[in-house]
Amino acid sequence: RCGMSAHCGVRVSDVRDHGVEGVECTVTTGKATYALRIPAPGVHMVYAASMAVAVGEELGLAPEEIVRGVAAYEPSGARMRVEKLSGWRIVLNDSYNAGPQSMAAALHTLAATDAVRRIAMLGDMKELGVRTESGHREIGALVGELGIDTLLCVGEYCRDYMAPAAKAAGCADVRWYAKKEDAYGDLTAALCEGAAVLLKASHFSGRFDLIADYLRSYPF
Repeated sequence: RCGMSAHCGVRVSDVRDHGVEGVECTVTTGKATYALRIPAPGVHMVYAASMAVAVGEELGLAPEEIVRGVAAYEPSGARMRVEKLSGWRIVLNDSYNAGPQSMAAALHTLAATDAVRRIAMLGDMKELGVRTESGHREIGALVGELGIDTLLCVGEYCRDYMAPAAKAAGCADVRWYAKKEDAYGDLTAALCEGAAVLLKASHFSGRFDLIADYLRSYPF
């Protein structure tokens, strides 16, 4: 078992969150102790790193190889990829897919990012079944609880559940759009110098990865 609990054979401790710069932690096994630097945002990444340590040991890698391998990690595709634009703007491109757990983790990462304004551009989470309403309301409430400055959201579930929950939880700037393209003007206006934006939605919610393409080409 890998994790932070005392009963885990591969145990994580001393977690230090550096926002978009990544995470540091210590992983202790029955064989060695590893001081890891994970070059990807999100405290949840320590669980994947601890499993990488366990697999590396099982395959016979030396401790220094394991540490070096974790430090060389690169996110694939649009999975929490940190993109830095002109004017110290930051795009947290996590647009590949979304569910309540990953959406919450991404919002915590946005909230921990050092920025003058934090913007969440979110879309519907698909295939939740009976969890559709509660899942979107929970995420909306979390937006308010974390103090996210602006919520730009797209899709019917966001309109019916996420946006009202965010407003009720104290987010003062909540806007809804029928299509992601309708939000582009507000998004570029909100993404001032030093601001950060999170892009996240289910893959079938209209290709949020195209928003990242648009922002890269925008003449800020």
